[in-house]
Amino acid sequence: MWNEFLAVLTLGAIGAAMGVGMLTVPWIFAPRKPNPVKSETFDCGQIPAGEARVQIVMRYYPYLLMFVVFDVISLFLFAWAMSYREYALVGSVPVLVFIAISIAALVRGLSFASRKDIW
Repeated sequence: MWNEFLAVLTLGAIGAAMGVGMLTVPWIFAPRKPNPVKSETFDCGQIPAGEARVQIVMRYYPYLLMFVVFDVISLFLFAWAMSYREYALVGSVPVLVFIAISIAALVRGLSFASRKDIW
């Protein structure tokens, strides 16, 4: 038991040392003398001209949310499929309800994403 505990403590100590190291290196080597050139905004390799746009385009935000949600859902479905022989019909009913709710959420999300009044 102590060997496993020692391994976890060692891994935690290594992680903490790496985190402290990553915070220390920029603190040591970062330039500290600000000047107008360093304070200038930089836009994709070009010096910006004119006023900045404040409007944020939310066109693909619903698709992003749906991807994240359904990516996690696919992990749950994969885990269920791997244990299907063990649970068979008993585990199928909740998963079918889960899939039905997920499909309803997908249809709702796609209908929301296709609305023209939110752009």
